[in-house]
Amino acid sequence: MQKSIFMYYISGPVTNLKNMKMDYLLKRNEKIAKILESKDREVYLPQRDTNQSQTPRKIFTDNMEAIKKSDGVIVILSDTRGIYLETGYAKAHGKKIIGLQVEETRALGAMVRNFLDHVVSNVDELVILLNVLEKKTKSKKNANNN
Repeated sequence: MQKSIFMYYISGPVTNLKNMKMDYLLKRNEKIAKILESKDREVYLPQRDTNQSQTPRKIFTDNMEAIKKSDGVIVILSDTRGIYLETGYAKAHGKKIIGLQVEETRALGAMVRNFLDHVVSNVDELVILLNVLEKKTKSKKNANNN
């Protein structure tokens, strides 16, 4: 199978939520990344791919650079502030924003729904959506090259 030319940045919770432990959240983020990687996609998962022993400023800078290099951002729709900062930065750089609903996702208001390019309910739907989006992108690139 050919390696994907698409790279996605995963923006997910890494701090404790009301009823969820940090360890669970980190493992869930990693599981989502591994599923996408098993489908031949390149994934940038900050908790894993950014050196966390750096200064907070350097971590921030590295994460923003990764977003700029990505083809899109997959936002694990949780109730933590960091995902909103990363999502806004990605949107400002013209990246596709895909919201992935998880157990703690609250109802999405109209503003959030309109901010996100797509919303999926699970990882299987995410993979299907990425297949469609990537196929469209490849077709567009091929048409422009002809």
